[in-house]
Amino acid sequence: MYDLDVIDVLAPPGQLRACVESWIGYGGESRWRKRRVFTQARLRSFPIMRDELDQITELWAECASRLDEIDLRHMERLANAQKRLLKK
Repeated sequence: MYDLDVIDVLAPPGQLRACVESWIGYGGESRWRKRRVFTQARLRSFPIMRDELDQITELWAECASRLDEIDLRHMERLANAQKRLLKK
């Protein structure tokens, strides 16, 4: 997300406050205004209505509640495989 400019700063552990203060002090407000304009434009171009978000949430919750032990083990194996790939 950082490479896509969705996230402005990656803060090392324990440095969040210092990074935020630095970001605000170095053009943070103008960056925030730009991001807000882009977000408003995106929402006008691709609106997502509250009803649609509610339907997505209900579908996700229904699917998540139907997971059984085999599904959870499979997901765990996939997550572990991804972690191994990231370590290379």
